[in-house]
Amino acid sequence: MTDFPTKGEDLKISLRNSNLPQFDYEFALMVKEDHPAIWKTGGNIRGNDAFRLWTKARQGDESPSVLDWIKERESWGARHGGDGSQFPEDSPTKSNISGVVASMKWGVILDIGESLMKEMVRELIEKDEGSEDYRTTKSNTMERRFISTKIESRQDTPETQDEQRVEGYASVFNQSTDIGGFTESIGENAFQDVMNDDVRMLFNHDPNFPLARSRNGEGTLDMKVDENGVFFSFPVGPQTYAKDLHESIKRGDVDEASFAFTVMEDEWEERDGKPHRHITRLGQLIDLSVCTYGAYQQTEVMVRSLPEIPLQENKNNEMETEQKRDRLKWGQSMLELQKLKQQS
Repeated sequence: MTDFPTKGEDLKISLRNSNLPQFDYEFALMVKEDHPAIWKTGGNIRGNDAFRLWTKARQGDESPSVLDWIKERESWGARHGGDGSQFPEDSPTKSNISGVVASMKWGVILDIGESLMKEMVRELIEKDEGSEDYRTTKSNTMERRFISTKIESRQDTPETQDEQRVEGYASVFNQSTDIGGFTESIGENAFQDVMNDDVRMLFNHDPNFPLARSRNGEGTLDMKVDENGVFFSFPVGPQTYAKDLHESIKRGDVDEASFAFTVMEDEWEERDGKPHRHITRLGQLIDLSVCTYGAYQQTEVMVRSLPEIPLQENKNNEMETEQKRDRLKWGQSMLELQKLKQQS
């Protein structure tokens, strides 16, 4: 019994027997190869893997990993069919197109239909290529961001015999946050290259109070990327400060988290009259931290690490260029006037 395409059915596992019609593969490939900035906006690490497996499935590959993916595609499509429902009322941007692009990577046609999916992507491509304010930057400066998250303590129970753990989100994807001088969001693929970095979980950013550690994806700190963001989990250690923190979390006294990082790639655009930064790729994930005073630390620590705004620099350059044009026009006018006087 294959339980495909739905439980209780016994059809051969193949794209041909799927309940989900395939998206236009050539269109998806065009976006991937010709417009990588848009391609990066949708799907997490599994989404990128999905396109690779979809390609193999189309080529007739029947290896276990491909067959497992074909079955996974059925459940993924059932969960995400309603993505992109904001279109066509909303204009496509790199932030709100993510669901459409992710679906393309899975080869799934959303409820809004293939034609509208393509139309929104084409519109974004035209907008992206015609944008003069668009900037991509790279920085090795360490930055830190804070999030008011639901940090929880998972209790030891006789039924599960689980160890006591602290869990929560260190970062949430595609949520616009007002940083002050600009707004900022983080893409699903931003953490793709840093999940195996040597990362410490600290208390209040203090290296003297380590709580857990992940190195090459192994250790006492578990980190995983899901559709919401970067989820962390670690066991409560034997240290006195770790146990004290655990009690504070259970009481609800501590509910802030932060992460320190460097940026490899980001994109700048103007959104609602304000510069917006969308981080697409991190260079390094340095540490995660459970915080007591997240809001205070945000004013003291984060502001010092904020990047320069290339968009604003671009506008200043445009103003300077315009002023130079005006001076040149004025000089040319004066020269023409002088010639007329000489002729008369």
